[in-house]
Amino acid sequence: HWTSWPAPRQKAQPASSRIPAPQGNARAVLQAYRQRANGLQPGSAGAPSLVAKGGVQDPAAEEAKAKMDRLLDSPPEGVHVRRIEASKPKSEEDDQKFFYAVGRFEHLVGRAHPKVTAVDVWSNSALEARFEAKRAKMQNKEVTWVFHGTQASNIPEICLHGFKVGGKDVPIVNGAVYGTGVYTSEQPDTAMSYARSGNAVVLSKALAGKNGVTGKDGADSWPGQQAPGVRIFATPEQLLPVYVIHY
Repeated sequence: HWTSWPAPRQKAQPASSRIPAPQGNARAVLQAYRQRANGLQPGSAGAPSLVAKGGVQDPAAEEAKAKMDRLLDSPPEGVHVRRIEASKPKSEEDDQKFFYAVGRFEHLVGRAHPKVTAVDVWSNSALEARFEAKRAKMQNKEVTWVFHGTQASNIPEICLHGFKVGGKDVPIVNGAVYGTGVYTSEQPDTAMSYARSGNAVVLSKALAGKNGVTGKDGADSWPGQQAPGVRIFATPEQLLPVYVIHY
């Protein structure tokens, strides 16, 4: 399933290829993002792309977009989701949320990254309660952020019902070379390689808890041994999807 995948080996990018952390006045930085958004190609309204590589329409992406449109119009009880499009004016609150998500994405991915067109902001009371309950039971309560890539049709399900563990909750699709759990990445690059034509990744809060080596030592999470930046989480409750970054 989408929650279990072996991370492909990637060469570490030199420091010169990384985008430096935003510096200077916050308002000026936000304005820079607005100016970048205004430079979108003609015909791009900031919504997620439905065109796969080669200019072919992607039916799965179309279906996912239709589902997201319904959720944006009428989310279920306890769920709030809104889309912040790069090319449209934003409130101060939306500016801050957009900047936070895009800042993490662009700072960690290489310079040759695609332009972010929209950010979906999710608030799911059931998943938030589950996450906090798990955090209360952990000795290490530190919260970090991780990326997850999957096909477009899985993203609404993840944000509505949480992640699933391949091999336990659902069948394994992409393998589980580093053990059974939810596979994530500290950098967007690896997650993007599993997004296929969906052109979106999920940015989630995460509870690393007790660190391990292989996942068979009672650990809450552990790194991919030969995949720098990859972290596997033992349970779905350790992850809370908050942002979906479209590019």
